[in-house]
Amino acid sequence: VLRGFTIEHYSFSNPVPLYYPNINTPSSKGLTFQICEELWYSLQPLNGSISFGIGRAGWNPVGKSYLLDFIFDTDFVSGNSHSSAFHRNSIDIQMTKNLFGEVKSESGEESTKWAYIDCHGYSNLDIIKVICQQLDIALIHISHHDYINNTAQMHNDISELVKNVKHVYLFVRDIPDVEVRKEKVKNICVLLIPNLTKDKTNIHA
Repeated sequence: VLRGFTIEHYSFSNPVPLYYPNINTPSSKGLTFQICEELWYSLQPLNGSISFGIGRAGWNPVGKSYLLDFIFDTDFVSGNSHSSAFHRNSIDIQMTKNLFGEVKSESGEESTKWAYIDCHGYSNLDIIKVICQQLDIALIHISHHDYINNTAQMHNDISELVKNVKHVYLFVRDIPDVEVRKEKVKNICVLLIPNLTKDKTNIHA
């Protein structure tokens, strides 16, 4: 319990690992991962947002952390070594005081905590689904190629993955157009953005 509260306190100024490699249990298939249960339970009730990529936008570095830092003034880019083998496929969390004041959870408990959760690489979607049950905002990244080749199924899969999240934003990256387009599909706000990976200034749109 003390470990959880100590990490939580540190997370108000720096991103900390929430889901990370377990180097003590080597596997023939590579690194195994574990969630920091002490931290997770010490944060309850939890409000916040999560950012992750699916398909190519999960496997390849495309600037998801940069976008999160730009929007919310977090420190995911400066606070981590993105080239580290221990960083890939991990999940970090940074806490702040909720700008909206106290927010009631479904259980009726009030909390002023707000979590920003950044998923690196191809994160475990089962873990993401569990985390999303607690959150208010999801920022999901997908490449234009993956999106147009499986649009209908993609909407269904995303809706199931984040069905408890109030506000879902799907960033379709690097579309072959010159202007940002916005669509509404089910409960998902779809933002189709040209050259987001190459030209980060397009995040202003």
